[in-house]
Amino acid sequence: MPTFDKFDNIQLPIMSDGKMQAELFHGKEIEEREEEFNEALHEIELTHLDFFKSQEPHDESEKHARLHDYYFVYTSNGTITLSFLPERQLRDDIKQSVVEAFTRIYPISDS
Repeated sequence: MPTFDKFDNIQLPIMSDGKMQAELFHGKEIEEREEEFNEALHEIELTHLDFFKSQEPHDESEKHARLHDYYFVYTSNGTITLSFLPERQLRDDIKQSVVEAFTRIYPISDS
């Protein structure tokens, strides 16, 4: 079951025993999941493009805000964590879409 902390982070164990195998972390499966997650995020951004166009870009080289300006993902001790940046105001429906993609692509392992 995903857990949320007080900062609106969602944390999921990558392996059922809480440990991430080196070959899984550096292997093809993780790369494929990252690519799938990035594709899902791109689709979410396109779906909500009007919102992002109405926001100031985080990076001055961008014409408007991008979805990646609102979150970051990191791994530590066999756990992958999605964190939304509290200083950026991402709409709840967009956040929910990101969380749904994240939990679909990085499901909790039953093995």
